Amino acid sequence: WINFIASTEANLANMDYIWYASPNKEALEQYPAYYVATEDQAVCKLCAEKWFGKQHMCSNVAYVDIGNVFGASMLINGVIFRNSFGVLGEFGHFPVSSGNELCTCGNLGCLSTVAASSVIIRQVRQALSQGTLSSLTLTEDPPLNIQMILEAADKGDRVAIRFLSRAAHYVGKAISFIVNLLGTEEVILGGEMITNSNFFFDTVIAEANNYVLYPLAKNLRFRKSAVQP
Repeated sequence: WINFIASTEANLANMDYIWYASPNKEALEQYPAYYVATEDQAVCKLCAEKWFGKQHMCSNVAYVDIGNVFGASMLINGVIFRNSFGVLGEFGHFPVSSGNELCTCGNLGCLSTVAASSVIIRQVRQALSQGTLSSLTLTEDPPLNIQMILEAADKGDRVAIRFLSRAAHYVGKAISFIVNLLGTEEVILGGEMITNSNFFFDTVIAEANNYVLYPLAKNLRFRKSAVQP
């Protein structure tokens, strides 16, 4: 969570913040003439895209952060969407799998249980331990990480491609839920798994388009976030 200040309450609601941010809300509250807002990271990244992005932004945009945790934010008719709790919701807890993977939230089949980077690392480690041929190895120094797997997939490694493709299938499916419900015009993808891999980015887009309704898909555009994870 990141905190911002604005000169009026209306400016706060419209994301017209003074460009000063701090992880410490109390530090900003020393300015009694200003209003303080606390924002989710995915909202902050969407704000950064809107304020500083070099590309034209549509009025209806979804920002999706993909990594070991998931985040999402929405711009609807040019305004950040918020529910009564002030956020979009929990993208990582969209039910996308019919399997029996138990999530920390208590439900089965959440996106986080089948597509988080830690899940992919565990799956690849298990495949390697069973002797599956791969350019990846079970080293301890450095230990296997998601960056290694992403790079291996970009170079054509079958093990990396297998498990990243499975994760991308579920991420794309979850994105389609948002697009089909809200008629999103643009999806901005960010996070470590997008920034560091063309293969994963392209596969997520392909999988999302498999589930998005045609009238929406033909005008839908995807792009990588310019905001570093």
